[in-house]
Amino acid sequence: MPETEKISAVTALFEQLDIARHTEIAKSTFRQQAYESLEAVQAPDAKKQVLIQLAEQLMEREV
Repeated sequence: MPETEKISAVTALFEQLDIARHTEIAKSTFRQQAYESLEAVQAPDAKKQVLIQLAEQLMEREV
């Protein structure tokens, strides 16, 4: 099977299974868990804010 057909087949499968939506749901779930864990850490809010900003940048980047 040619490379372009393989890519098209995998892309179609991802779309059929709605992988993008499932990925966003998982991302949101893990983000919330991370924030809850960070909230439990005994550290000044200003220090935690740096971590929150970094996490947001990483979560919103395009790859």
